[in-house]
Amino acid sequence: MEYSSDELCKLWKEFSAKEIQYIITGTVAIHFHGFPMADSFIECWIKDSEENRRRLDDVFHTLGYTTDFRLKKEKLPPGAGYLVPMEDLEVIIYTDADGVNTDFDNCLKLSSVAEIQGIRIPFLHIDHLLDSKKISKRRNGDAIVRELERIRKIREQEG
Repeated sequence: MEYSSDELCKLWKEFSAKEIQYIITGTVAIHFHGFPMADSFIECWIKDSEENRRRLDDVFHTLGYTTDFRLKKEKLPPGAGYLVPMEDLEVIIYTDADGVNTDFDNCLKLSSVAEIQGIRIPFLHIDHLLDSKKISKRRNGDAIVRELERIRKIREQEG
């Protein structure tokens, strides 16, 4: 996946314009932290508030994508994700992050931020990503944890 693709940048621009509170997690965050992985979906952890869900729903409708239910009205159960298929990618929305033992606001404050085409994008901090991946039961989970720990150690040594 090209992280500066037109479709993805439109999505991030709308997130910024509508002031969505979100953090990129999953494979894209793993890739951001230095372990190249390819996927066709973006996982977003959003702050679970009615206002944020309403704005997020508006983003998808502005971009021409309909949702099966109105995010602003529905609260997702813990661990559940909501899939929004787009043209070239799929977005999975979560309202929590498995294994992360701090709240959204703290994770957002500690997130690693990248600027892509002038848009500031928060990625889950490598420590929180490791916490999440350590409890993951996905295939290759152990290999991902080992590689993220290796990357973190290199960063610590470099200061």
